[in-house]
Amino acid sequence: MEIETRLRKLRRENPFSGLHICPTSSNDIPDEQAARLVVLRPDDNFRRANGKDSGKALSTVVDFLNTRGTSPRVYRNMLAFVAPDQDKLHDLQTEVKRFIAWKSILSDKEDLNLDGGQLRETESSLNRSNSSVETRIKETYCWLLVPFIDQYEDIKTIQWEISNLGGGDDEIVSKATKKMIQGEQIITTWAPALLKMSLDELLWKDSDDIAIKKLWEYLCTYCYLPRLASYSVLEDAIAKGVHSTEFFGIAAGYTGERYLDLKLNETVFSINQSDLLVKPSVAMKQIMEERKPNALGGSSMPDSSGGSNEAGGFGNSQGQPQSGSTSAQTGGSDTAAPKNTRFFMSAKLDNTRVNKNVNDYLTEVIQHLMAVDGADVELTLEVSVNAPEGIPSTTVRTVSENCRTLKIQNFGFEDN
Repeated sequence: MEIETRLRKLRRENPFSGLHICPTSSNDIPDEQAARLVVLRPDDNFRRANGKDSGKALSTVVDFLNTRGTSPRVYRNMLAFVAPDQDKLHDLQTEVKRFIAWKSILSDKEDLNLDGGQLRETESSLNRSNSSVETRIKETYCWLLVPFIDQYEDIKTIQWEISNLGGGDDEIVSKATKKMIQGEQIITTWAPALLKMSLDELLWKDSDDIAIKKLWEYLCTYCYLPRLASYSVLEDAIAKGVHSTEFFGIAAGYTGERYLDLKLNETVFSINQSDLLVKPSVAMKQIMEERKPNALGGSSMPDSSGGSNEAGGFGNSQGQPQSGSTSAQTGGSDTAAPKNTRFFMSAKLDNTRVNKNVNDYLTEVIQHLMAVDGADVELTLEVSVNAPEGIPSTTVRTVSENCRTLKIQNFGFEDN
């Protein structure tokens, strides 16, 4: 009871929406679309020795993951668990007994007729034991158990990523949170490209669109999909993705013939779960078809800027690029200029500002070269990582899966 009492003082931390301490049954853990961390009871411990895993925790987490009371659990991709180490638990329980003994002596100080020296010694010993119990609890609750499905091996079988949180002064919840974020076992910021990867691979293979409500339900349910911390993470990824032509469009509905209030390469200020995400090629096709009457009818007073470009730079009102030929405008003066037929560059990226670096190079350098008539532009990305302490298995698995999904041919891990 002393251990559980202390554990119940733990506090929830972002990005988890719920923290559940020492549940006695699966009914104690809500089945909701929100990420939750479960700290198991001392009896539900775990042991890893000689490459073999054992302990009651293994059966407990399976039960909690699959059921809620007498009903099947729906949102299984929202749970993660922390379990105590079986071997360290014995030392913790021994220290707890010592603490309770000193506490009992102090409470009976008058009956025991303790003198001043004995009282000071008792109080000092009690404080030391109390600190030792707190430290040992942090050391004992060191196993993080996270469910996942490897879609490339067996999409029906749930496996467990079990990792050691290590020691340190951080609270149990803080260590679990950091570990999961670092290992991408819980996502707090999701790139639109990774959302599109999941859509292309699994979720809209046979359809041109998917309802956002259904997408969110899938993400909360299936352990082969990324585990998002909250709906707002998905909402943010959608907003960023719609602001481009590469990832997906968004529509308020579908009539059977066309999408309503379709947006692509636009800023969206409101996203509803009833909205549809639309494949970019399908969205682009409808947008271009809806422009045709304007292009054919034209305007007796053409825009002095060379045409409308409201949808984000698809072209002018005649369906042509906005920039004309420089040589035609200047009477062919380009022919007299020196012909530089090749350009090359190499730049080292600041790994804390990769997105900004790449965006700057694209905007300030590469974009100008891509506009050159007949230019064949080839971009490559080379990455080299040296980790003397070794790369964690969770990172190896995540990176390998993402590389395969992104169709990266040349990648790998190796030992020096």
